[in-house]
Amino acid sequence: LLDEEGRMLDQVRQFQTVIIQVKTRRTGPPLKGHLAVGLGQPDGKQIFETTTKISGLGPVEFAGEQVTELVIPSIPVLGGRYQARAKVGDEHALRAIDELKSAPFLIDSDHPELGIMWMKHYWRSPQIPV
Repeated sequence: LLDEEGRMLDQVRQFQTVIIQVKTRRTGPPLKGHLAVGLGQPDGKQIFETTTKISGLGPVEFAGEQVTELVIPSIPVLGGRYQARAKVGDEHALRAIDELKSAPFLIDSDHPELGIMWMKHYWRSPQIPV
């Protein structure tokens, strides 16, 4: 988990840019597959996940050591403990070949709302004083 300058993070501010960096190493012949990256809570609840296939990209050729990054320009989740997850899957993105979870990290938020993510909102009613 990195910030925009490439510094490792163990705590994130809500709405901060976050980079999930995945380092892969393939020994043996190259393998074509897709990469999945997501965020979840340490209890296993998935919040978000995407894959290179969902994003419309072709299969990745895993050969030797390589680095792939998923950039989240403004992380909207509320404060709490989270983990990043990465999976390498087959070239059809149907079967996971390997999976890795990051150490838990904190997201710090000034918003006291409940749930897992913050959404821009406002109230409208003639009965509510502004």
